[in-house]
Amino acid sequence: DLHLSIRRQRQMCIREAPSPFNNNAVVNLTSQETGDAIVSVTDITGKLVLTNNVAINAGNNSINIERGNLSAGLYILSITKGKSVATKRFSITD
Repeated sequence: DLHLSIRRQRQMCIREAPSPFNNNAVVNLTSQETGDAIVSVTDITGKLVLTNNVAINAGNNSINIERGNLSAGLYILSITKGKSVATKRFSITD
């Protein structure tokens, strides 16, 4: 589990499961605030390969990440809500 305290007033806790994954993963996110967020995935070179707008509720949230056309390798998941950003590295296997 990864717990990031971005600002004292805003905290997000994210964990991605399973890791590594083959076809899809469920990202569990705990947020102190309700609001819109941007879920993005970048490859290890920093290239943005996936982005999605999601509505986040205060408390526990689950977000499904589909592999789609992503190749096996290392990626970075970022969830941005307002000025808060939480990140986690994950891998995809064949």
